Amino acid sequence: MFQSDLTQQPQLFAFSPRDLVPKGSDVWLYMDLFDSLNTEEFEWDYVASGQQAKDPKLMLRTIFYGLTHGVNSGRALASACTTDVRFIVLSGERMPDARTFHRFIRRHEERMPELFTQVVQLAMKMGLAKLGRIAIDGSRLKANTSKHKAMSYGRMKKTVDQLNEELQAMKRELESLSEEDQSASELPDEIKRREDRLAKIKSAKDALEKEKGEALKDSDQKSFNDHDALPMAGKGEGFKYGYNAQAAVDEDNQIIVGCKLHDNQCDSGSVASTLEEVAKNCGDNPSEVLVDSAYSNAKDLGAIEAVGARPYAATGKGESSEITVDDQLIAEEDSHEYSCMAGKLLPTRARQSNGKTVIQQLPKSFCRGCPFKAECKLTKKKSRYTIRPRNEWNTVQANRERMRSGGNGVFKRRKAIVEPVFGNIKTKGIKINIEGNSKVSTWWTMVCMALNLEKIVGHLASVEVLALNFLSKMTLSKICLKNTMLKFISDLRQIFDKVILLRTRPYRSCQVACQGFYLRCAPAS
Repeated sequence: MFQSDLTQQPQLFAFSPRDLVPKGSDVWLYMDLFDSLNTEEFEWDYVASGQQAKDPKLMLRTIFYGLTHGVNSGRALASACTTDVRFIVLSGERMPDARTFHRFIRRHEERMPELFTQVVQLAMKMGLAKLGRIAIDGSRLKANTSKHKAMSYGRMKKTVDQLNEELQAMKRELESLSEEDQSASELPDEIKRREDRLAKIKSAKDALEKEKGEALKDSDQKSFNDHDALPMAGKGEGFKYGYNAQAAVDEDNQIIVGCKLHDNQCDSGSVASTLEEVAKNCGDNPSEVLVDSAYSNAKDLGAIEAVGARPYAATGKGESSEITVDDQLIAEEDSHEYSCMAGKLLPTRARQSNGKTVIQQLPKSFCRGCPFKAECKLTKKKSRYTIRPRNEWNTVQANRERMRSGGNGVFKRRKAIVEPVFGNIKTKGIKINIEGNSKVSTWWTMVCMALNLEKIVGHLASVEVLALNFLSKMTLSKICLKNTMLKFISDLRQIFDKVILLRTRPYRSCQVACQGFYLRCAPAS
């Protein structure tokens, strides 16, 4: 009535763990994908003598398969390599422990950006990224620390003085005791605990003084656990310590073509460094860049124009393009003066040292009888108004005009391009579990690389299914019509071009079959 337990029966032939992985599993795609990548640099640190190390290809494909499947810590990977047949096969049945994974990443963290470049260029060869229109955005990722493990600078100074006094008193008390009483006393443990706490507070205090310099205030805070983490505003939970992760995403298939950590809580000022990463990874610059209102400043817009791209940035709060005072000003040629909509020259003070122009508060008689008084925003200003330098003003105004002359239709694509990437990361539960700017930067590069690999593997899987279905139809239908045959040959050429790209094992049978059919059926030219 019931099927028996086959695991209790002896097997006639020994089998491999690979026999337990389904043929349609993405494990095979990851294995062949990493076989096609150049990982020679990862092998340079090893020598032939001594204990044999784990093969870098085995470690890389195991780590990145884990990142794309929600297994993103060393302990979780080590556990999966002993219990999950997919990870057992990917790791070559070597079962590395958590320390091995941590040491491998720490040893090769400088080589991860180069591997990321390889993955981006592979995606471009496959047609998944064309670098025409990209979107840049940032996300605040929670650091591996808490606001409860932080202290303000003012409190640090008081606590350091207090701990020094307590240590001096405890040491005097310990010296007054006899040797027998000292061995039985708990004072040495208390002294050790306070010395450790004092060292931790002094380290955070020195880091804060080095970072802020003369602008340091008593209210400035620093985390004890991660000195590089920045205090950032959170939604509905006050502030949190985290990192500002920037990503440049291609429009076609949401391939991440550039990633960077920004050393500021705000997104503004990060476009130039992100575009440098894009040019390094792709060898070219995009033609259009979409950004939100956080980047709607002269520095970021100028950085986009400097690489020959056209910026599309929201000019108001969120995604809106509301009218501002700057929109109603008319810049006078060959001077730093401005006129209002009625053509009257506005009273200005001397320009500031930073190039900004200050418009004085308008007297009531200045706007008397003006036909634009109802819609003019200058009349609603109760104080003087400061305008950015002329070159910055021109850059921002050009973006405003572009957005109002049809740019809003282009800008609407921004959310559909870049927002799902950050949503995918947070949905997978990928979190920062390390400390330090350099380590987190490597972690962010690996996360972006894992998302790109997931896109590439998904594309290859669809190509494989398409090719195999196509061949099965060709075998069953026995096509005779010339027009239908030519259409199938055209489709076959496209499939064959994609399949032959990696020249990997799962596709070789399909490749040979496609090539043989193409040679038999292609019309003579």
